[in-house]
Amino acid sequence: MSDTISSRNVIIRGDCKTVLDQFKGKSIPRKLKFHHESCMQVMEQLEKFHNVTFSFQHVGREYNQLCDGMCKVMLVHLQDRVTNDALNLIQTIEMNYIPLPLPRNKKKRKNHIETPFGKAIDQISNLNGHISIFMRLYLLCEIYHASKGVGDQVAMRLVGMTMYEESKRLKKYQTKEQGDSIVCHNLGLIGKKIWNDSLHAMDLDQEAQKLQRLATVEFGNGFLIAVDEEVKDLQNYLQLHYLEQRNMVDDTLKDLASNEEEYQKLSKWNDRVCRMVKESNTGEKYPCWMFYT
Repeated sequence: MSDTISSRNVIIRGDCKTVLDQFKGKSIPRKLKFHHESCMQVMEQLEKFHNVTFSFQHVGREYNQLCDGMCKVMLVHLQDRVTNDALNLIQTIEMNYIPLPLPRNKKKRKNHIETPFGKAIDQISNLNGHISIFMRLYLLCEIYHASKGVGDQVAMRLVGMTMYEESKRLKKYQTKEQGDSIVCHNLGLIGKKIWNDSLHAMDLDQEAQKLQRLATVEFGNGFLIAVDEEVKDLQNYLQLHYLEQRNMVDDTLKDLASNEEEYQKLSKWNDRVCRMVKESNTGEKYPCWMFYT
């Protein structure tokens, strides 16, 4: 490394002004704090041991299409990997399910959240940046089916609560397309219905009635729905949405390549990303530059 980059100034260009300002010390990283600290450690080592200096330049997205596209392709591979991991975890919990007893005291039962599916719900939470919001919803549907199959009412209640919260989060990102608007409305409705049914099953009728009154105000008579059919329809829509994103890889590579030689190079990079992500057992978030050689 010292023979190739020693005593050089490395210019880091990017289309995200927020990230560049964080490197310059003009702003404080929050959500990206972990990644920021990792990059700073690498830069400090290069500065200390290889006499490398760094400068930063902001470029518009229109001038950074290659790197932006490469990152999108890589993200699809990572989403594919963590989604399969989550599906495998859900299936494993269902196959080896051991029920946890509910507290006899109603007050304790009301606040009870312990379930074997808790680990799966945590894994697909919005804290996992590799799972898109639409895929999180699909996985929540999978947990619903699994928890219903084994009769885990606590897990079903958590799924319903999480679906409702995700519906509110989805409103911030929904597009003007009618499909997204319908999904957002149905998701909140399905979430509260699952939540309500699980409360009844846990003999928490008073809480269930209170929730139903609030839901009726919010959703009207639509609260009287067949949950299983609605979940199935929702899951079909989400799966199509995910497959559209998954199938974009080759189209994106073709759009990025200005000629056949560059397309072949990008295709090899794509294959390498896919192979390394599948072989990794660490869940590490790889930086894009590791693969573009």
